[in-house]
Amino acid sequence: MQRRVAMSFALTTRWLQAGLVLSLLMSGVLMFFPTGPLMTTYNATYEATFWGGRPLPPEALRHHAFLMGVTAAGVIGWVVTLWFVVAIPWRKRERWAWHAVFWGVLAWGGVDLLLCLAFGNVGEAVFASAGAGSLLLPTLLARRHFSTADGRR
Repeated sequence: MQRRVAMSFALTTRWLQAGLVLSLLMSGVLMFFPTGPLMTTYNATYEATFWGGRPLPPEALRHHAFLMGVTAAGVIGWVVTLWFVVAIPWRKRERWAWHAVFWGVLAWGGVDLLLCLAFGNVGEAVFASAGAGSLLLPTLLARRHFSTADGRR
């Protein structure tokens, strides 16, 4: 039984780390290739929301690329911070680490979702919800491993 619990914790930790790596890679795409082929569908939802489906004029395209880069830079910093929280105190099952990851992801995902819905950008709402969900699910599944003061059962 103890082995299964340890494997379960290891699995949720690796799953969370994989989600963070994916977030880091996606941020790199946003930063360096904001108008590239991987962003075609995403950019179409942006154009539909803010430009009535018309292609962005050159000035707006440049502004969009800048905003994607700035957003990606913030996400990269956040992901690196979360990586260190997961790598050290999370692995030690320190209760505060679980709360830091859970509330941090929930705040980002919730605010992003509300903002997207307020502006009617369904594409970004789906994109951000999938990202937040991919981090929240393993976090929630790992919760039971942080149930006692020292993190052990």
